[in-house]
Amino acid sequence: MIVLKRIISAVLAALAALTGCSAVQRNDVPPGTDVPPGTGTYTQISQSEAQEMMQRGDGHIIVDVRRQDEYESGHIPGAVLIPNESISDTPPAELPDPAQVILIYCRTGNRSKQAAQKLADMGYSNIYEFGGITTWQGSIVSGSEQTEGNGMNYELVFHSFDGGGPRFSAAAADPEIVSASLRTVRKTDPKSTETGSPFSVICTLTGLRPGKTNVTVEERSPIADNSDHIYTVTVGEDLGITVAERGAFESQGVLAEMKMLINDREVPAKWLWNPSVLELSYALPITMKLHKHGEYAQAGMIFEYGDSIPSEDEHITALPGDIMLDGGNRLVIFSGSETGDYTRLGIIDLPEDELRELPGSGDITVTLCK
Repeated sequence: MIVLKRIISAVLAALAALTGCSAVQRNDVPPGTDVPPGTGTYTQISQSEAQEMMQRGDGHIIVDVRRQDEYESGHIPGAVLIPNESISDTPPAELPDPAQVILIYCRTGNRSKQAAQKLADMGYSNIYEFGGITTWQGSIVSGSEQTEGNGMNYELVFHSFDGGGPRFSAAAADPEIVSASLRTVRKTDPKSTETGSPFSVICTLTGLRPGKTNVTVEERSPIADNSDHIYTVTVGEDLGITVAERGAFESQGVLAEMKMLINDREVPAKWLWNPSVLELSYALPITMKLHKHGEYAQAGMIFEYGDSIPSEDEHITALPGDIMLDGGNRLVIFSGSETGDYTRLGIIDLPEDELRELPGSGDITVTLCK
């Protein structure tokens, strides 16, 4: 029987190595409990899966386990630094909930696996390891002190290449709150084996006065889909900057031509490329009357569409300016924050104070048209 158990364990270990995933999540061991090293389990996922998980409002945390200097040179937005070397057998203070979804990465994937194993051995039950930042295709940010003034610069890093790579432009919805400037940085390492003349495009955000606004980085490519990357930027009293990524909104075909009017005012709406928005685009023009204000704690305006359309609800937090589908037949334009089950349709790219002024007075209608 002992021999049989060893054989089964060896087979399971081999399968885990082949698939790159652990088959079982350990959720029955409280943090701090002694567990034989290497017996805790975690899940390996692809970086595209990690990006999808980062869009969910499930209370997850992103953990960077590199050194401080590596973290400061560029990290995934919102990532918390917990160096692998600092993780021993005591639960880190930054991770008080053993059931929290934890997404872990490092530079190339070695230290993140070590850290994931150590946390799993401590009883953390929802560990997801997704490799290294060197192959990350999403946004990368870094922070550095300004040389002048009391504020902070915040950097968004994008990647391109000569001979067909995307080009970028950036603009803030309220340029009096934050400025956005672009610069190009090329590798100068003569030993680099990279081909295709790759380079980085860095968008530097600088706080000018306290407030909140959206910053749009437009990505335009001659050989691929175009995207608008939307960020909600909050500038504090000390001019420090906090950035929340709203996602990439593809800009192509009929979606780029779909306009939104509230009463007679056209608003700068950007749309996702998903089945719900496509269904709306097929039925243009569409006019909906206001159903009610505020059914949710912070919702702005709710419009009844009538017929139910395809929905891909997820438990997410809506932010000011978000256009959401609720229940398959109601269009919600948010002027505050609210967590619930919605399908994201797009965003109105306006500052919060302008969002609150959109309804005006009298009857309110929203029109979608070409």
